Amino acid sequence: MIEFVDTIYHGLGRDKVPRIPKTSRIDLTSAAKDIKSFLLEAGAHALKIQKDIDRQYKQGEQAVTQADLDISKMAAERLSHWLGQDGHVLIDEESVDTISTPAEVFATTRYQWVLDPVDGTAGYALGRDRWSVSLGLIEDGVPVGGGFYMPALNALIMVEEGRAVYTNTKTGEKSPMPQAKAMDVNSQIFIETYYGFENYKNAHERHARIWLNTPECAVQGGYSTFMHQAAGTSIFELYSIWDAAGIAAIARAAGYKIMSLEDGHYWEAMEAKDFSDNWKLNSKWIVAHPDNFEAIRGALTGK
Repeated sequence: MIEFVDTIYHGLGRDKVPRIPKTSRIDLTSAAKDIKSFLLEAGAHALKIQKDIDRQYKQGEQAVTQADLDISKMAAERLSHWLGQDGHVLIDEESVDTISTPAEVFATTRYQWVLDPVDGTAGYALGRDRWSVSLGLIEDGVPVGGGFYMPALNALIMVEEGRAVYTNTKTGEKSPMPQAKAMDVNSQIFIETYYGFENYKNAHERHARIWLNTPECAVQGGYSTFMHQAAGTSIFELYSIWDAAGIAAIARAAGYKIMSLEDGHYWEAMEAKDFSDNWKLNSKWIVAHPDNFEAIRGALTGK
């Protein structure tokens, strides 16, 4: 029997108070197993068809491939036993137009399963290897599970039993992801770059930034690439819920903080007000070790 509780939730644009399912807390260990199984299957499929992939463009000239569409459908099928329960929803980048607004989703669900079918679609479509399938799980606004799989590199990084774990899927060897650490800013470098298609408009405005602990580095791919490339010493900005879901759970488990670029406060839990109706973030957030926040903020903003 489902219990309901009344919650006043501002921003829904209606006077009535939504009735939110008081969903029982799920077994995160069981959820992690399903996330891992899905990531491995989806990644293997994307890798198999990569050489024959055709790139398309959705509204706004954002790249999309058949792999994105296939994995989107796969997620709905493989996670159906979770999504069929009250209080669960799939937030999928490739079907964002069919998803309710953030206000409605956070008002009526406790668990959000957030999928980026191919993180780094541009590089994927160009035949590169630094791309991933990413799936995150949010509970009461907090990223509690998830991960990403880079099949071309045999790299699976996800949260298992509260820890960030790296798995070499070729050898099966597991190791804990390095914990976040403060960086010596004076001896490290700052790279600012953009990865995408040659005809992407305003490319200079759509870029990714990363701090690395090495004198040289070449990175190609999406947000998961940054965490894989410079685990323990990287920072990056978040732009949408897809950026924040699976990666945010790993970051939390590895000792990172998610901080507002504007005022430095920590992002303890996601709320509807943090997102626009298309699930883009309304303000800039960075993932970093808190001891380096001021230096990073200065580099990114000039303040």
